Amino acid sequence: MDILYPYNEVDIAIPVCYRPNKNTVVPAALWHLHLPVSTEDACWPGVKNYGFPKFVSEINIDFTAEGASCHWLHDKRRVLTLSVKKLDTTFTQWEVKNITLRNGRLIQSIFNGQGQKGVDQSPGGGSVSFGDHPIAEQLLALNVETRSFRHEYIPVAEGTLGIAIELQSSGH
Repeated sequence: MDILYPYNEVDIAIPVCYRPNKNTVVPAALWHLHLPVSTEDACWPGVKNYGFPKFVSEINIDFTAEGASCHWLHDKRRVLTLSVKKLDTTFTQWEVKNITLRNGRLIQSIFNGQGQKGVDQSPGGGSVSFGDHPIAEQLLALNVETRSFRHEYIPVAEGTLGIAIELQSSGH
């Protein structure tokens, strides 16, 4: 088990479903496009053990009375700034399923998180602006919405990432 000290992370992911046959479904998993972290210790276990596309970047989070802003820089260039409005939170637990590629094989893992969390289903509670880094240009080319359709505010959280399990391919 790896015990990590607190670190910051930005997750650029898309929801996916994996169906190797008609009897097996892993719904609402995430496929991670970019997963920068703020420390080397948070990077290598995720890459080696799970196949996450982690790399070390500068990630700063500013909390204000109105909300929080996350500033992601890589190679001293701004990738993006993400801002969310502050929400009332309650202690809750949640699960995130992941699908990654490790050594050419599909891997499933489950992150179990817990912490203070608020959810707002109305649009516009979060926004993103992009910088001039090549990753920002890649995301802009995907026509990513810059205003949220819903947002989550999680000022304090911790979690456990379960053991990675290889998914069997269907041969199709």
